[in-house]
Amino acid sequence: MPEMVDKVQPDNFFDIKDHVQYEKQKLAKMNIIPQQQPKRWFFQRNTFRYRTSIPKRVLWFVGRSIRRGIIFWIIVGAVMYISVKLYHLLEIGNPFSSTSKMMNKDVKLFITRLVQFFEAEYRMSKTTYVLVKIYAKIKYHMRKLGETSAFSPLLEHVHRENAEDILKLCKENGGLYIKFGQEVASMQGLIPKVYITTMSILLDHVPSISYNEVNRVFMEDFELEISDVFNDFDPEPIAAASLAQVHRAKLIDGTDVAVKIQYPIVQHYHVGDMFANKMITKVLSVFIDGVQEPPQEVTDQLHAEIDFTNESINAIRVRNNFLNHTDVYAPIIYNEFSSSRVLTMEFIEGVNIDNVPKIKEWGFTTKDVANILFNCFAEQIFEHGFLHADPHPGNIFVRPNPKNPKKPQIVLLDHGLYNSIGDDFRLNFAMLWKAMILNDVSNLEKFCGIYGIPDYKMFIQIMTMQKFDKIGGDNVIDDIEKLTEGQDLLNMFDRPDMKEKMENMQIMFAVMPQEMFLYFRSMFLLRSVNRSLGAPVNRFTIFSRVAARVINKEANMGALHNIVFEMRLGMDNVFTWFIQSLFYLMDTLGFTNQMLNYVITKQK
Repeated sequence: MPEMVDKVQPDNFFDIKDHVQYEKQKLAKMNIIPQQQPKRWFFQRNTFRYRTSIPKRVLWFVGRSIRRGIIFWIIVGAVMYISVKLYHLLEIGNPFSSTSKMMNKDVKLFITRLVQFFEAEYRMSKTTYVLVKIYAKIKYHMRKLGETSAFSPLLEHVHRENAEDILKLCKENGGLYIKFGQEVASMQGLIPKVYITTMSILLDHVPSISYNEVNRVFMEDFELEISDVFNDFDPEPIAAASLAQVHRAKLIDGTDVAVKIQYPIVQHYHVGDMFANKMITKVLSVFIDGVQEPPQEVTDQLHAEIDFTNESINAIRVRNNFLNHTDVYAPIIYNEFSSSRVLTMEFIEGVNIDNVPKIKEWGFTTKDVANILFNCFAEQIFEHGFLHADPHPGNIFVRPNPKNPKKPQIVLLDHGLYNSIGDDFRLNFAMLWKAMILNDVSNLEKFCGIYGIPDYKMFIQIMTMQKFDKIGGDNVIDDIEKLTEGQDLLNMFDRPDMKEKMENMQIMFAVMPQEMFLYFRSMFLLRSVNRSLGAPVNRFTIFSRVAARVINKEANMGALHNIVFEMRLGMDNVFTWFIQSLFYLMDTLGFTNQMLNYVITKQK
């Protein structure tokens, strides 16, 4: 419309709309009313921010950024959701589907990687939300109740809700998250008991996959049906773990075998989950002291664990290491029927090592079983230099020894995660154990000095999970922990010097040999197994005896050194028996609570 302000009003002015527009523009020229702004699309420049005060401009800019951000992430989320749904609906990842066969290999790989990235982002955001929610909830209730410790009994209901959230997250995400949940279930005495109880479900009840999915994995790896290889194959799994499930089957020649089938989602999500774990750890380390990234050694081992080819190599090596032992066994591996996601092995009849009623029903004692177990792992550390790093109860079977049914035999399963220990570290570590039992401070300082560890006492306490001056009294310490349900360890975090100790521990972990990290994992799990058996043996005595034997063998020492060492161990065991008897006597007389209060007071 042409400008009307500079024109004279026509005589025959009958259009009311034009007249109103004319009056508005005339008043605007006289600065009586603001000029009318034309309609503006969201991408056009807005002159509002140039005509108002700075605070209003800032508010306008923030509001616009939030609106645009919300719109952007809604669009991105919708694209990610639709892409993932279409990918699984069209079965692009299944090489036998019609859609997959029609697609170019490079295009299919690109789409798969893109979908994996989208799913990793979703899983990471879900994990971050749960962790932040847990942290915020604990901090809020601590402040509300005026508590200074996150382990206070008053926060039990909060920990129960948090444990349920973690369990739900692990079940939904599966794969490595199941393994993480199993790790939490094994941390007895270190975290509130409600987490142990809740997460223990994942040790026995892991979500499994259907027979059709099992057959698909087998076809993808061998290009054969299951019926082409096995004479009989039980469609129901006899066991389900964090990364795979196990089926009982018979080969064509009638041999009984156990077939371990990896879940299809494991390799699909593995790279994204490892990246998510790294990013979440970095974020949490900003807000929570003591949170650190897992060392590269652990990350590499987790990458290797999802390749069953590595597991078959490890299993064969362990089997050869214990060929001369009748009380330790590793199943035979059938490589011709194994791949990166399928592992076929000898079928073993047995029970989990924590099945105490069945062990006693066979006429064995838990002490006999524990002795075999800790001697086995001591030899792995000090003699073979090849340590099973995932010894939870489901991976260790007990059965009557086939050559002598009156004696127990332990069977090592799941050889995916192992710790390779170099000869230098193996021998130095054996010397450390021997020096620790003999209280040889000079050799303890020498070992720690080799690896740049400044505080040998703290290192030994971390390594053994006990105070340095109490090593050897394994049964006594475990008995105290049973009575207090682990509260003596948890209360360490209430002590005023704990922050300084945590800082020293971080420095120590930074310089610690890589072999120690998977060693710690093994010891945590073995400690839990020992407690489930009733702590019938002194694991420190067994470890130190094997360490001394290896040192004497390597240095060609005579029998006299072994005799002197055994005498020293005997004296320590007599002293331990005396303390243990005194403890039970005081418990019988009703003085246990007074004694525990005295010990805790002295520690503070």
